[in-house]
Amino acid sequence: CLFPTDFSEASLHSLPKAISYANHVQAKLVLLHVVRASSAPNGFLPAAILRQLQELTPAGTLDLKPEFLVEFCPVGPISDKILEVAAKLKAELIIMGLRRFKHAGPASHMPWTTAYEIVCGAGCAVLTIRR
Repeated sequence: CLFPTDFSEASLHSLPKAISYANHVQAKLVLLHVVRASSAPNGFLPAAILRQLQELTPAGTLDLKPEFLVEFCPVGPISDKILEVAAKLKAELIIMGLRRFKHAGPASHMPWTTAYEIVCGAGCAVLTIRR
């Protein structure tokens, strides 16, 4: 089960559902954050983000030990990197939060949104949870 997060309120709102699902089906939960950069100086950025990811799942919240990933995406859509990681992990489900827009109807169908690109490109089920 892959949980990509940008640490936004909408993303973090969906985390309890991802944890509940992972525990219910006894699946490993992989938390992923994609950074818009080619690399970080001296590994500082990945270490700080890994700590942030680890703090999202305090000990005892998951039955199976979670995995934490920080990936870099210097160019192109972040959704491509998320889909690449999902394929590499052979994820059976991607769970992600959606931001609520004032004009949710038209905004949710724009072909350039990350969620739209993930839903259309995923080789597995995608569960989106709107805040």
